This record gives sequence, C-alpha cells and structure tokens, in this order.
Amino acid sequence: MSCRAMGRGLESLLVSQALQALPCWADVGEVCFLVRETERNLPARRWLGDIAGLEDEAAPAGEVVVDRARFDEIPMPGGVAISVLGSIARPA
Repeated sequence: MSCRAMGRGLESLLVSQALQALPCWADVGEVCFLVRETERNLPARRWLGDIAGLEDEAAPAGEVVVDRARFDEIPMPGGVAISVLGSIARPA
C-alpha cells in the first residue's frame, strides 16, 4: 500500500476483509504478525500497534498477537466491496 493511502483506514479495512474471507476464519481466535523494524515501515508498525491496542505505540519487532475480535469490529463502509482472490500459501 502506498504511503499516501496509509492512515486513512484502508489498511484496517483491507486486512480485516482479507482475514474474514479466509475459509478458516470462523475457527481463528488470534492473528499473529511477525514484525521486523526497518527504516521505512514505521507507518505500518503504528497501524499494527493501534490494532493490537498498544495505545499510541508502534508495534515492536518480534511477534505481535491480535485478538480476532479487533478485526470483526472494523466496519465496511457503504458503497465498498472487496473480493479476495487466489489461494493462501501455507509455510512448509
């Protein structure tokens, strides 16, 4: 996602809808993000910190676990439709 789009709520909407479209979503209790700090990912880490409830902190490097309910709370705005196409690659 472009830097200009970050911070406008699109990242939450896209991630939420992509997760909810997964066939296994009904069985998911938590979502684990693996975070690496780089020079350019501070906006993304701030977004993840917000979703994770870290109160105005960027997500730290390492594993950040977010309760699935946080994604269920993100509303889909009227007039927007998102489709998730393709398959999810699973780690070997």
